[in-house]
Amino acid sequence: MVATMFATVVVVFLATAGAVVANDAVHVLSESGTNLGAITTSGAVEDLRFTVDLQGDAPRATHVWATVGSNERRMRTNDGYWLPWNGDTKALVDNRFTVIDGKVVFKVMDEDISADNHGISVSIGYRVGDKLKYGVFAILPKAGSQ
Repeated sequence: MVATMFATVVVVFLATAGAVVANDAVHVLSESGTNLGAITTSGAVEDLRFTVDLQGDAPRATHVWATVGSNERRMRTNDGYWLPWNGDTKALVDNRFTVIDGKVVFKVMDEDISADNHGISVSIGYRVGDKLKYGVFAILPKAGSQ
């Protein structure tokens, strides 16, 4: 089972007027989970995406999933919709992100999440063989924004 990781900011992010924009860092995912950092926001998350260096891996599927609050699980479809998810990583929808020059850009979200932000743990990952390599990113509500 994928562990939820809320951590201090490891990746640099810019926060402006409640909106969040990710930087151009390149990440490497692992079977034990990579900490992708955390941000706080009171509203919009603008174009949250992560670039991942596959380090020679040839993924057969790419995934984005989240836990909202303490137990509401969702998975992102390849069309960008969020659907309920049962927590089984084998049931995740393939987002079909394209590999370009050994890297994948995971588009996570570009929306106002103020109504849903009770703490969100977002995971991105890909399957290579029978392994799931993933990373976890925390979106936390800004103090006083609830």
